[in-house]
Amino acid sequence: MTKLKEWDAIKRQRLEKAITKEEKYKEQKRHFGLMDTYLDKNFNKPYWLRDNDIAAIVSASLHFGDGKLYKLWSYCIMPNHVHLVITTLKDAPPLYTIMQRHKRHTAVECNKVLRRIGKFWTHESYDHIVRKEGEFKRIIFYTINNPVKAGLIKNWKEWKWTYVDPELGF
Repeated sequence: MTKLKEWDAIKRQRLEKAITKEEKYKEQKRHFGLMDTYLDKNFNKPYWLRDNDIAAIVSASLHFGDGKLYKLWSYCIMPNHVHLVITTLKDAPPLYTIMQRHKRHTAVECNKVLRRIGKFWTHESYDHIVRKEGEFKRIIFYTINNPVKAGLIKNWKEWKWTYVDPELGF
């Protein structure tokens, strides 16, 4: 069993034992931290997203939904995962539907470029509702600095596949 699958099984067990929303949130946050650190430091294969053509497909899809389904605040396309900060619009479908559509579209298009068939994205995702202004800025900062944290660059502005809405003034 891979490390990620092992942690996913542990997360499911701990979530079943969690009684309150706060306990569930704390467990999800802990799991996200483990997963994110592991991905940043181990760069598990596949590395499809480090290919500029593949990253461009993902980026274009994220921008396509901006103003239609959500307000796009920030994203960072890492070699093996993506960080995304959005606010869903009032009449938009649920977040899971938005993400399913995005993943379905990009999987088909990326697999064409890669000349392959099969699963492109893992089922794992972590979403978090931002409730405080300070938390929003912290998450944006975290998102854009992901390649710095992973040791890939010195300054977030050097990473080609990082986006921050100019309105935020970063």
